[in-house]
Amino acid sequence: MKLAGYIDIWADSLIAGWVWDSDHAEKRVAVEILVDEKPLARLTAGQYREDLKNHGIGGGAHAFR
Repeated sequence: MKLAGYIDIWADSLIAGWVWDSDHAEKRVAVEILVDEKPLARLTAGQYREDLKNHGIGGGAHAFR
């Protein structure tokens, strides 16, 4: 597993970014967001973004919000 990612937005009620496993380019990565070491949300980074595709990040479907 070779993960790369970035948090684009971290605001009052919104966290958005992307995560990608370059060893398994089309696999969707599970994300767990913790606040004070307690789970706040669990989701899959699978939303499509054209900018990710244009930068060669899999097929572009590696964003979360």
